[in-house]
Amino acid sequence: YRGLYPAMLQVVPSMAITFGTYNQLKDLWGDWWAASIAAILAKTLVMPLDVLRKRHQIRLNTLKLALDKTANVENGPFIWRQLRELWRKEGMRGCFAGWTMAVMKAAPAAALTFTVYGFCGRTL
Repeated sequence: YRGLYPAMLQVVPSMAITFGTYNQLKDLWGDWWAASIAAILAKTLVMPLDVLRKRHQIRLNTLKLALDKTANVENGPFIWRQLRELWRKEGMRGCFAGWTMAVMKAAPAAALTFTVYGFCGRTL
């Protein structure tokens, strides 16, 4: 369950931003573009939490984690300390590592999902 807490912190605002933005833009831009823009905005805003989640999950497979029992701590305040530390050590570049690839995945996935959702809603 490594990375579960940052994942939970990431999913709720990400979905709220995605659905909210999509609903605001769909009549103006259409399903495909509205969903793409919504996904890019959401992914950008929650990216630092995504970076932490992935680092927690990757760390699970390292020898350091097996040897360092203190590395298992993953409670709420610890996540916020990790975000501050990430920003302090790596800056914006570290907080948004992998952003391009994440957006290249999220935008078309959301566009396809919302386009099919809109089609089904209009058809049914």
